[in-house]
Amino acid sequence: MTDDLVRVCLGGVLVAVGGGAGAMLRAAVDERLTRLWGRKLLSLTVINVAGSLVLGLVWAYGASVVTGRGWGAFVAMHLWAVGACGGFTTFSTVMVEVVNAGSAGRGGRALASLAAMLILSIIAFVLGIELGGSAAAH
Repeated sequence: MTDDLVRVCLGGVLVAVGGGAGAMLRAAVDERLTRLWGRKLLSLTVINVAGSLVLGLVWAYGASVVTGRGWGAFVAMHLWAVGACGGFTTFSTVMVEVVNAGSAGRGGRALASLAAMLILSIIAFVLGIELGGSAAAH
């Protein structure tokens, strides 16, 4: 097997394992928070903001500690960034919830929740990059 084929196969396995674990964790957290708060969009906001923060940390760590070309960065990006964070966050489910809320006459609140989630997720990602870069520098 060539090195490229090994990387493609290993990358696929890492994404699948990380994605499966992230999705299972999201389902458990979402169920728990929705039951606790009774608000699905709030639960999804917490999940997406937390996932964005972790993605920023992993991104910064993978880019600064490892050269970005070694196996450590490859595993970090495929297993954690693409796999686990991709499986944990769920913007597609948010779209379904926003449409459902709009159909139930709560469209304004749903759109405000969506805007807040996007803004907070971007801020969390940038914060993660900053924190991850600072941690890697020490």
